[in-house]
Amino acid sequence: MKRKPVVMAGILLVSCLFGAGGVLAAGSADPVPAPVAGNRLPDQMVSDATNRLLAVIEEARGYYEQDPARYFGEIGAILDPMVDFDGMARLVMGKWGTASYYNALPSDAERLQLKQSADRFAQAFRASMIETYGKGVLAFSGERIEVLPVSPQDMASGRVYVIQNIYGKDAQPLVIKYFLVRRSPEEGWKLLNVLIGDVNIGLLYRGQFASAMQRYQEDMGQVIDTWTVNGPPDKQG
Repeated sequence: MKRKPVVMAGILLVSCLFGAGGVLAAGSADPVPAPVAGNRLPDQMVSDATNRLLAVIEEARGYYEQDPARYFGEIGAILDPMVDFDGMARLVMGKWGTASYYNALPSDAERLQLKQSADRFAQAFRASMIETYGKGVLAFSGERIEVLPVSPQDMASGRVYVIQNIYGKDAQPLVIKYFLVRRSPEEGWKLLNVLIGDVNIGLLYRGQFASAMQRYQEDMGQVIDTWTVNGPPDKQG
């Protein structure tokens, strides 16, 4: 049966975020051109990204099994301009991703090693997020999505939640809150965290990163290697 049209929307980041890792190949050109990010309002940015995302999903149903790398590349092309993957990764790293922990290290060599590890984890984090996110939204079957407008007062602080409602068969929508920050007018708004219902995704994966660090005696290299191959701890069996 033909799906009903999906109207004004935000990015559908469902609970399968941050899954199995992998190297993502570059995809083909986006079916809908990416708008310039700098001057867009955060709710407009989320809506624009969703329109592009839905176009990619619809087309990918015809080629995904034969060319998944193309699909993941196109998903990455949509998310990269609007998601602060480095910032999200450092939030997930918890105390190991903070400036205070970095500055407290006793030597330049240790600080350099931490910076290199953080950069490597950000790459693994991006890959895992895009791959499992892409797999999840490919199965999207909701009937309607909407994103609520954000007021100028809310945007004044440079930190804002964009609220999205996803309507399906249930009477009540699934509510997703996207936390975006704007550090400068030139940089534009960037997604830094996601809340799905009452679940804070950043805090959830921060706890899992901390557990992995404990499991491997704070060997961050081993944590990152394991995350890259198997995904975050909740995906490892």
